[in-house]
Amino acid sequence: MRKVKSYPPVEVVNQGGWRNGIWVDAGTQLAGWLRIKLPEAKKGDQILVYFGEHENPEDVNQPAGLQQMAYVAKGEPGEEAICRFTYKGFRYATIYGYNGKLTKDDIEVIEVHSDVPLVGSFECSNEVANAVHDICTKSLRFNLHSIPTDCPHREKNGWMGDAVTGMEFGMANYDLAALMTKYTRDMFDTQNPDGGLSIIAPDNNYNRGKSTLWSSAAVHVPWYMYMYYGDTRLFEQYWDKMMLWVDYSWENNNMKEMDGIFQEVLGDWVTPLPDKDGQKPGGNAANAALNFHLVLKRKSHMAGILGYNKDQKQLAAQAERVKTGINRWIYDPDSAEYIGDVPYNEYVPILNVCALDYGIVPEADIQRVEDRLIHNIVEEKENHLYGGIFAVHSAYEYLPKHGYADLTYQLIVEPTWPSFGWMVGEGATTLWEGYTRESSDIHHFMGAVDNYFYRHLAGINFDMDEPGFRKIIFRPNFVKDLDHARASYQSIQGEIKAAWTQTSTGKFEYHVTVPPNTTAELLLPDGTRELVAGDHLFMVNL
Repeated sequence: MRKVKSYPPVEVVNQGGWRNGIWVDAGTQLAGWLRIKLPEAKKGDQILVYFGEHENPEDVNQPAGLQQMAYVAKGEPGEEAICRFTYKGFRYATIYGYNGKLTKDDIEVIEVHSDVPLVGSFECSNEVANAVHDICTKSLRFNLHSIPTDCPHREKNGWMGDAVTGMEFGMANYDLAALMTKYTRDMFDTQNPDGGLSIIAPDNNYNRGKSTLWSSAAVHVPWYMYMYYGDTRLFEQYWDKMMLWVDYSWENNNMKEMDGIFQEVLGDWVTPLPDKDGQKPGGNAANAALNFHLVLKRKSHMAGILGYNKDQKQLAAQAERVKTGINRWIYDPDSAEYIGDVPYNEYVPILNVCALDYGIVPEADIQRVEDRLIHNIVEEKENHLYGGIFAVHSAYEYLPKHGYADLTYQLIVEPTWPSFGWMVGEGATTLWEGYTRESSDIHHFMGAVDNYFYRHLAGINFDMDEPGFRKIIFRPNFVKDLDHARASYQSIQGEIKAAWTQTSTGKFEYHVTVPPNTTAELLLPDGTRELVAGDHLFMVNL
């Protein structure tokens, strides 16, 4: 970690007197600290600084409450108060014990996090969409401190479920190759001899071995490394440990009376729908089973890459068995709904969008299940997705790939609750822990929505068979409510660019850049084209 950026606060209010203190607004939520000049401090003055996300930093009920810095002045010229031993998560601060006045020039806001190079950029003609992208990237950046944390204040824990949904979009924005190599080691360092993994890495022994959903980052993160960087070393290095965890989960968490459904202590976090009987909507086990099917498919693909034919067949068979169990135990073919293992009193989007996204829905029922999902989003919830972090991860992947370009965009910029647009409208400068401000203001685990901007709106995708962007798939979503959208990604092959502009006649100009030593495939409504390195321009008439 290091000091990455510094700037003056946007506002400093000298409230007067020792007790009222000096109030500071950094202008944005961040992780880091303050450097405070104390030109009028006298020897022995005790300076106390409170930090917080809320306007009143001393509000002990806020998640970031009671973050403090204490300093005893020396009374020397040029004296400054700064604490480098711990970083804080905050936007606001109140300084007590200083009897002089301070200006913006006396205070330096310092952002501190792991030094990960920026590799991605996105911009479009809608400022709300741009703000959503911005709060996603900032939330991740402020939670990279040698490990990916949940928040930079309350816990600072390496929750593995957060990595499942956060590290994929993280790699589109930052070079995380070294950090995720290190974090993968952290995850497997939590493993018991019998194969069980913790839910947090580094480990505090929290529910070790009791989750297949949140612990699945130990498979998903190496998969993301493969897709973004073409790196198979983590597959090879941790193969036996991955297989040990798969075997452990199968033996210990598979509910024998409902074969293919997996016991789970956590589920789809921060869904707008209320919990029922201590379970997330549809049941934690149903959430876990859907994800474990994806884990097994990805593991089988890894085995094929490494030439482990026996493991490949075993994992593919297990994936099919889980799929069979899901469709037997938690699917209602009459209503075309995945209803879960815990009866719930309304439609549960997480189960249905993940079943579609992961390829679990019986082929004959796909259209009916999709229609039911769209009906819930558009009609019943009036253009809102009532799902948590795993629902967000799948919805913004599945919908734009299946003809719902305009709807997906509308879900993001929708100004009413619950939505990302609503969050921006409420003044969020980073992603909140859910669609309210009741918890942390600096959480990245809903940031998977940012995948949409790169992959679907701009159209930059990787090819599973040619990872590391050796082959690029350009598949843009042209949205009629936008004038333009553009993105770039500095891949290990070179910079990839994609940009489109809507003309005055309603047509779209699509411009892409393919870096040297790569190939690309362009998917447009009028057909597919093979591209070579260089710049290419196309006119699209929808």
